[in-house]
Amino acid sequence: MEQVVSWAVFVVVLGCVMTGLAWLARRVRRRGVGHQMSGPVDMIFRPHTYDLAVEIQVQQERATPRVPVDDKADPGTSHGPADGPAQDDVQR
Repeated sequence: MEQVVSWAVFVVVLGCVMTGLAWLARRVRRRGVGHQMSGPVDMIFRPHTYDLAVEIQVQQERATPRVPVDDKADPGTSHGPADGPAQDDVQR
């Protein structure tokens, strides 16, 4: 009987630990703080993963592209974006 109780306690504790780790992983992914903790480990043991993570972060932080000067034409002219879609954009 003692073995059954000790195994039951072990299973319950293991389940609680696994549930807590799953909750923590979900929270870290949602907030995006996992890279700060795993960065040094990835840099040492898996440099290719660290390089990819840095590249992804750079792409996310990259500013939105500027609108070209040609797209800011006055609505009264015949070549501005206010004239509607160009002939190439019209589907037939």
